[in-house]
Amino acid sequence: WNKSYNCIFDHLTLMWALDETACAWGAAPATTAPHDITWSWSILAEPLSVHPTALLTGSGDWNTSQHMTNTDMHHCLDSMAGDESESGVCSPE
Repeated sequence: WNKSYNCIFDHLTLMWALDETACAWGAAPATTAPHDITWSWSILAEPLSVHPTALLTGSGDWNTSQHMTNTDMHHCLDSMAGDESESGVCSPE
């Protein structure tokens, strides 16, 4: 799952997830980081988790996060999530 690229998720209804509703998460090594991923014309709604997140992107590894490029979300409805923005890029600390 760590070698994902050139993915388009279009016209989806994603609801009632127990963690983040949608995710692009990379793991080391950075050469296999997910890239060129698009979510479009979709609904991400009503996550059931304690920390509801509609879309989570990033990595637990700083170098891998830097190689996750061209992630796009457009024309989507993000409803009733606590964190209503892309997040997850780790800090260098």
